[in-house]
Amino acid sequence: MIMNERISKKMLLTGATSGIGRYLAQHFLSAGFTLYLHGRDRKKLAALAKKLGPGDYVLLEGEYGDPKSIS
Repeated sequence: MIMNERISKKMLLTGATSGIGRYLAQHFLSAGFTLYLHGRDRKKLAALAKKLGPGDYVLLEGEYGDPKSIS
């Protein structure tokens, strides 16, 4: 068995709605990762989901400084 086959391919990306975070979301999704994509802006998260299309990811909206805002 190749060692990489045992590594879990799950990732949490904060700041996933723009810049490097958005690029990494696209890259790791195409590489077969399950992604948990965090952003503070619901509209930007919706735009990201539209750009990514169907895939194995979960969108997380909220401000990590305020745990009650995480949804």
